[in-house]
Amino acid sequence: MTLRLASPLRRLGASFGAALLTLLIAIPAFAGPPTDFVKAKSDKLFNIINQPVGKERTAALKTEVHTLVDYEELAKRALGQHWEKRTPAEKQEFIGLLEELVELNYANRFKSGSKEASYKVRYTDEKVREKTRQAIVKTMVDYGGESTGLDYKLLQREGAAPGEFTIYDVVFDDISLEETYRDSYVPIIDKEGWPSLIKRMKDRLAELRKG
Repeated sequence: MTLRLASPLRRLGASFGAALLTLLIAIPAFAGPPTDFVKAKSDKLFNIINQPVGKERTAALKTEVHTLVDYEELAKRALGQHWEKRTPAEKQEFIGLLEELVELNYANRFKSGSKEASYKVRYTDEKVREKTRQAIVKTMVDYGGESTGLDYKLLQREGAAPGEFTIYDVVFDDISLEETYRDSYVPIIDKEGWPSLIKRMKDRLAELRKG
């Protein structure tokens, strides 16, 4: 599995898609509310992926990924003070672009239907922080004779139904998506400004739409 691509924007756009891909082949070995949530999403994604390729399947996949990822929380944590300085309109635009980047990358991976992966994922543990309504679902990825940790960080929003979470970060081989976004996006903002980052994201989206 590859979570890093040559270009920072290409890598960032695809990272969540690559991580979500593992949900389709995970083997449950641990159970608890957060793990049950991830497993249920895995089953739903698998069913969608195996539907006939077409507009309905694409729309269903987009809807499911939309409800699974907490883009606002990810952006807030990754961009820090830069996020706090943004206007509501700027935040909304960024979240929309980020969401579309993730969804298009994920959808493009399955344009021709489901594909058998050469790696397996095992749920191994979960940790829950009730005060902050956060949880971590820990897994191990078995690939090429080696095992690597892959952890999903979950958040239960205020008012969410019991057992309902969203994913706001993924840590693969000790590399956090939150940190990856920060290391790639923040330097662009610092050196070129916010408009330049938005333009780069839009340019990448234009490439993806052509594919």
